[in-house]
Amino acid sequence: MTRFLKDKILAVLLRLNRWLIYIKPGDVTGFNLPYDLGLVVKSPRAVIFDVGANMGQSIEMFLEACPGCSIYAFEPTPQCAAAIQQNSFGAQVRLFQLALGDVEKTASFHEYEDSVFNSVLPMDKNSENRFSHVEMTRTSTVNVRAVDSMVKELNLSAIDLLKIDTQGFDFHVLQGAVGALKAGIVKAVSVELNFVKMYKEQDSAEAIMAFLHSHGLMLVDLYEKWRHGHTVAWCTAVFMKR
Repeated sequence: MTRFLKDKILAVLLRLNRWLIYIKPGDVTGFNLPYDLGLVVKSPRAVIFDVGANMGQSIEMFLEACPGCSIYAFEPTPQCAAAIQQNSFGAQVRLFQLALGDVEKTASFHEYEDSVFNSVLPMDKNSENRFSHVEMTRTSTVNVRAVDSMVKELNLSAIDLLKIDTQGFDFHVLQGAVGALKAGIVKAVSVELNFVKMYKEQDSAEAIMAFLHSHGLMLVDLYEKWRHGHTVAWCTAVFMKR
C-alpha cells in the first residue's frame, strides 16, 4: 500500500472519529481481550478457574482464546448454573454450584433483576453507582469455598488463569488463593476492578493491584472499561507472572 493511499485512509477514519493503530503480531493489543488471553495463557492444555461464571459468557470467550483448555466454572445462582448446563459446553467445562471466597462458610447471596449484579455483597446506593437503581429480587444462602481448598481437592498443579468477576467480592476470592499464589500455581489473573463504590464493604482496586503485585503478578492491561464521566468506573484487569 502506497503512502498516499495510507494517508487517504487515515484521513477518512479521522473524519469518522476513528483511528487506525498498527500492532505487531504477537503483541498485546490492550483492547481485544480474547486475543490477549491467547498470548497470556501459554499452555495448550490450560487450566482455567472461572469464578463468577454467570450464564457462561466468559466460558465461550475462554474456549475461543484457549481451545484446548479445561475450565472449572463456579456459579452459586441456581438459574445461572442451569443456563450453563443447558449450553452443553462439553467435557472441557466442569461446573460447581458454589461461591468462592476467603474462608469456607455459608453466606447470604444477593440476587438482582439482572443476574450480572448478583453478589455476596449488597449493592451500594451512592450517587456514583450508576446501577444503584437496580432492584434486589431475593436473597439466598450459598456455600462458599476457597481456591486453595479446590486446588487440593482437584489435585491441580497449575491454574493457568484465575478469572474473578464476583461483583465487589473479588479480593476475598484472592485471599482464599494465597497458598496457590505463594506456591506459584497461579500463572495469570483476570479480575474486575471497581474504582467507584458499587457494593457495600467492597475492597478498593488499589488494594487488589497491590496484593497481586506482592505475589509477583504484573499488570498486562485494562479491558472492558466503563467510565463515570471521563474517569474509569470499573474494568477488567489482566495480570501475569513476569
